[in-house]
Amino acid sequence: MKTAFRNMLIALAFGASFASLPAMAQVEGGAISESVVGTVAKIDKTHRTITLKGPKGDQFTFKVNKAVKSFKNIQPGDKVTLTQTDAALADLTKPEPNAKPAVLVTEEVDAGTVDKLPRGDIIDTVTLIGKVTAIDAAKGTVTLTGPRGNTLTLTAKKDEHKAKLANVKVNDLLQVTFIRATSIVVSKG
Repeated sequence: MKTAFRNMLIALAFGASFASLPAMAQVEGGAISESVVGTVAKIDKTHRTITLKGPKGDQFTFKVNKAVKSFKNIQPGDKVTLTQTDAALADLTKPEPNAKPAVLVTEEVDAGTVDKLPRGDIIDTVTLIGKVTAIDAAKGTVTLTGPRGNTLTLTAKKDEHKAKLANVKVNDLLQVTFIRATSIVVSKG
């Protein structure tokens, strides 16, 4: 949850990328969602800063991107909800020869308002080339370690992906692609 709240702060600035994967993630055949709600504790409209109080009472102050046109409508006590959804595995393949562990994120952002308050959606297509650290082809699971040492455990649900896992061994490099969607909504407290 701490990673999600940090990501909410980044996402609320609308324009920051989710270029690093969370320290631990699970992606299965269906989408996995995690939501976190913060409360606006303070707002400085002159300097475009906002202080959010997290679910455990931690407070974080950050600058809000000028792309958030309805910033002026945010008030102390408003709720900021972040929902992050990791979607099903989209592709699984062996990378090109001489490939190195890497993460590539392409991002689409849709910012707007709901009831005159900011809201936004960020859709990331994440391609990870990682080292296989564990595999269970019978269960269709594989754990990869990315370039920064983060791990990602995937469960292949499609027969085509399970068949590809049958030819993968620990220490192989594997390239996987999945979709991550993040929704940020500010609502009256």
